[in-house]
Order: sequence, then C-alpha cells, then structure tokens
Amino acid sequence: MLDAGEKLLREGVISARQLELARRRIERLGIPVHRAIIELNLASEEEVTRTLADVMRLPFIDLTE
Repeated sequence: MLDAGEKLLREGVISARQLELARRRIERLGIPVHRAIIELNLASEEEVTRTLADVMRLPFIDLTE
C-alpha cells in the first residue's frame, strides 16, 4: 500500500526531490509523512488530507462547506 507521500508523488503534486526532503524531516523529527509535507509547504493541507483519506480508504468530508 502506498503512503500519502508516494501517492502525492505519483499524482504529480510533489516531486521526488520534495518527497526526499519530507523523508529527511521524518527521520529527524519522527513525524508522519503527511505532516512533514504540510510543514514544508510542499502541498496544501487539503490536498494532503484528501490523499491521506484516499490511501486509508476513508471518505473525505470538507467541513468548511
């Protein structure tokens, strides 16, 4: 199963270099990939959350609507 970072890479949202930067942050801080991507401003919180929901096979519900 893909993680959120790999899925964002495959969808062209982030580059391989950006995913590597996120992975370095994960190793250094011990945080999840989706949090590292958001903290580095590599993708929007909504994009990452939608992707994470898809990877986990959960519905995404936008509470701002």
